[in-house]
Amino acid sequence: ERLAKEIAEKKATLDALKFSGTGDSATGRFTLDDGFVIIESTHNGSSNFALELLDENGDPVELVVNEIGSYQGKQAYEISAGEYLYNVSASGAWTIQMSQFIPDEVLTGNASGKGDSVVFMNVESGARTISMTHDGSSNFAIIINDRALIANEIGTYKGSQIQKFKDSSVYFF
Repeated sequence: ERLAKEIAEKKATLDALKFSGTGDSATGRFTLDDGFVIIESTHNGSSNFALELLDENGDPVELVVNEIGSYQGKQAYEISAGEYLYNVSASGAWTIQMSQFIPDEVLTGNASGKGDSVVFMNVESGARTISMTHDGSSNFAIIINDRALIANEIGTYKGSQIQKFKDSSVYFF
């Protein structure tokens, strides 16, 4: 019974953090807890898609997406508790799904992917070498916990960086 209640509460929380529409739109207000937020968004259009996260006063917090054409991707940001809303600029149908839960899949060691994505990894404390490769033609950036930018390159890339991790914990990349 307790598990069923927890699952129902988690579903209700996720449903409250889901939006969809077509064209330019302002979303309703929603509440985020202190910590992080994962923002997964899609756009099915041929022109600009911009997704701007605003605080309760309408002040910009993050320009989450600014792309031309169809889009599907995820970003993660550190966030303070409070009420938020979005300004969406879109030429077609769009969706936003947010979560503040660490996903069931937490990796250790290696990760790979394509496009804008978020990966959660278990990392032991201390100095860690992070090796990275990119075989695309556009921007390649890796940011740890919305704080440490360890790669920001255009085009193909191969390199490594030492990063100090203060605590053994789950980090998002």
